Amino acid sequence: MARGGRQTWALLLGMLLWGMQESGWAAVGHHAEFNLTEEIFRWINFIVLAVILYIIISKIVPRVLDGRRQQIEQAIQEAKASRAESQRLLEENQRKTANLQQELAQLQQQAAQEREELAHRLEVEAQQLAARIVAQARTEVERATERARASLREEAAALTVQIAEDMLRRELRDEDQQAIVRRYIARIGELN
Repeated sequence: MARGGRQTWALLLGMLLWGMQESGWAAVGHHAEFNLTEEIFRWINFIVLAVILYIIISKIVPRVLDGRRQQIEQAIQEAKASRAESQRLLEENQRKTANLQQELAQLQQQAAQEREELAHRLEVEAQQLAARIVAQARTEVERATERARASLREEAAALTVQIAEDMLRRELRDEDQQAIVRRYIARIGELN
């Protein structure tokens, strides 16, 4: 209730009590006599005061009650709006939480799948690398073997030539050597 409304109520209540007290004191002072005119004036005073009080109260109380009712309705509307907003936020947070749990599960599943794919890819790459290393090693071994064989052939041929020369020197005489040289020269001459 507003401050002015309280003061008005207090003033009206004071006037009512004063009016009742005056009529009571007046009645006490005149025990013996009953004056109809005074009694009528007292009742008229009382009725006028009651009507004035009723008019004032009927104008003030509805305004005060309307103001209070509007405050209560506004508070109720604000509470409903707050409750609706809170409910909306709660549902949104629950939805986000549910979505986060789903996203987390999907991320975990995706990470596990990527780990498996990476492990498989690394295993395949390791096998391919091992196969390349083995193939290179075989190629190197074959080349080394071929070089060793060629070297052995060259040495064997050189050794064979040297042994043949040594044998021919010991067994051929000068005349035989000269005859062989002449034959080769004749063949070369025929070829030209």
